[in-house]
Amino acid sequence: MWSYSVPCGEMLIRRKRAEAELALGAAFDKRYFHDTILALRSVPLTVLAQELDRWIAAGGPNPFAGASVQ
Repeated sequence: MWSYSVPCGEMLIRRKRAEAELALGAAFDKRYFHDTILALRSVPLTVLAQELDRWIAAGGPNPFAGASVQ
């Protein structure tokens, strides 16, 4: 199972990153892209794809903007 599911997730992330880079251009920040993925924790690939689509549509914002640092 791992040999199948891990590459599928990697392929999805690579595809969504390429989409984000194309859509956002110079505004794309790979840190925000990966922070968005990590903040989701463990989710099905369909949920990951939907959330990344929302992030791209929103302009690729910092997922932790406004969060207080303690």
